[in-house]
Amino acid sequence: MKLSHISMLECMECGGALKLADNRISHASGDFIENGVLQCERCGESYPVIDGIGIFFKNSLLPHFLNDHEKIICDSINFIFKKTVGSLLDESLLTQKASNGLGYQRGVGVKWDKSEFEKDDFNGPSSFREFIRIEPEEYRGRKVVIWCGGTGREAYHVSKNSPGLVIVTEAGDEIYRVKELIDKNIDLLLVRCDILCNPLRSGIADISICDHALQHVIDKRGAFFALANVLVQGGTVAVCVYSYENNFIMTHVVEPLKGIIRQIPLGGRKFISIFPAIFIFLLIKLFYLPVNFLFPERICKKLPLFDHMMLWSKSNFKLIKSSCFSLIKYAPVSYHFSRDEVRKLAEQAGLSIDKLENTYGTTWSMTAKRTKMNLTAGSRQKNSEVFYDFAWQEWRDMVKHSPAPRMRRKKIVSWLSSVSPGSILDVGCGNAELLLDAHRLMPDARLVGADISDAVIASNRVNFPGMSFSKIDLNKEALGDKFDAVICMEVIEHCDDYRAAVKSLASMTGKWLFITVPCGPMFEIDRRVGHKKHFKPKEIEDALKNEGLDVIRLEAWGFPFFNLYKRMINLRPDKIRESFLSGKEYSFSQKILASATYAAFNLCLPKWGFQLFVMAGRK
Repeated sequence: MKLSHISMLECMECGGALKLADNRISHASGDFIENGVLQCERCGESYPVIDGIGIFFKNSLLPHFLNDHEKIICDSINFIFKKTVGSLLDESLLTQKASNGLGYQRGVGVKWDKSEFEKDDFNGPSSFREFIRIEPEEYRGRKVVIWCGGTGREAYHVSKNSPGLVIVTEAGDEIYRVKELIDKNIDLLLVRCDILCNPLRSGIADISICDHALQHVIDKRGAFFALANVLVQGGTVAVCVYSYENNFIMTHVVEPLKGIIRQIPLGGRKFISIFPAIFIFLLIKLFYLPVNFLFPERICKKLPLFDHMMLWSKSNFKLIKSSCFSLIKYAPVSYHFSRDEVRKLAEQAGLSIDKLENTYGTTWSMTAKRTKMNLTAGSRQKNSEVFYDFAWQEWRDMVKHSPAPRMRRKKIVSWLSSVSPGSILDVGCGNAELLLDAHRLMPDARLVGADISDAVIASNRVNFPGMSFSKIDLNKEALGDKFDAVICMEVIEHCDDYRAAVKSLASMTGKWLFITVPCGPMFEIDRRVGHKKHFKPKEIEDALKNEGLDVIRLEAWGFPFFNLYKRMINLRPDKIRESFLSGKEYSFSQKILASATYAAFNLCLPKWGFQLFVMAGRK
């Protein structure tokens, strides 16, 4: 890292400017920082620089991500982090598992050198240009960000075209090998971080690339926002992701098997990967290549995975085995995008698509321009705000008719009416459906809604003049008022720090606090809508007690019908999203189905379920 690179980075806590802490440098030469500490000028948060690479994880997560060498360097530069390893939130745990898999594969498994990237195979320059549809001359003199670029493959090919600056991010510690692959005359900034929580400032780059990685990121919308956020107006995003189309074997066979494989240690997964590699290698040599030789192309292309197998026919067994291990090691997170989903994610991130093409039959390659500067520099929460601006437009009928939100409203309003509060605050109010239900039973109560979305607040103020609405980010703030009853339904699981969220809620609670959070497994649809953690009842109970609130009533509701419903809708998440979460109005048949499911939910038991309802009160 160079001193000149620091201005392109910001604090991940507050968005403040960073500076080099002069008294905490182990080694620096001229403009280059070998080991040292970057410190936020606003909040004082610190981030280590180790072997020239910026390490940007939240301090509480560092023990999970740092390797032994990094911990030794941290001690030498006087960088203090929490040595006690605590529990990770679900999202961070999945990121850590994926980065550990990468580090294992590239440290113990396969180590690439420059010669590997010059071959005419998956790693070579022609394949890179097929996956990332940017012409070589477009890189010349430009600032390029490469996300999740731990192999160094993308950085190597980009560096051959005289870019002005190359920034590579990667969560795993294999990033240290990238600098060995890049010529010394290339201006290179390496940052070890999670794409969903990164320190890159808005508007610093001309090109933003992510190749074969977004399918392993838990929050797809957040990742697309990150790709767009670093760009100047008119900058280019180029991505390649697994396609849902033409990938039946992957989506219906391989991915379900990962539920079993994920229980096996990485060393065991490495051994297992040999068997599918042998099968694929022989299938290519004994079937696909002979068929390609004997029959015309129009016949061959009718075979499943023909284009994909012909690409792999150029690769040696070592690369095929590495790729099989790559598929297996990513057991925690792996996803396949439909064409329409790629389009929608790009639109929501303020991107205008230039090209969206199916590559080798199994991936989508997209290039797009940043046309909307809807994310601002220095705002660490802006992505969430923009996401919910879009989300509430899509969820209107879902919130009104879907059986799960209806049942949550019914139970909470029933509990609420038993205490007859004079004032009610709904945090995460959305389109105010719960406040409307509360008004019908308690017409004299003062009703206030709060939400992170500007669009929601503006719409509600017009539609419900008898209620008050305020903007709030529960991750970091509270309203300066107390209410008899505070309600927070299905919000805390989206927060970065659930304890801080509970603290904010408690500070606004005069008498009673009502909370709902998921307590079952985290399914694919949960991840897509931004869940970061699902809870054990004791976690919420302890957090409430720490804020001086006693649990009055607690139910792990939902057995058996809600639990079954959650599992069934996650069998085909793409179909469910298109039918019920795409902004379309519910059809008559969909409303009948939703009502029938809601009727079944009324028979669920208040225990053994995947939905947690909590009522707490002041001591």
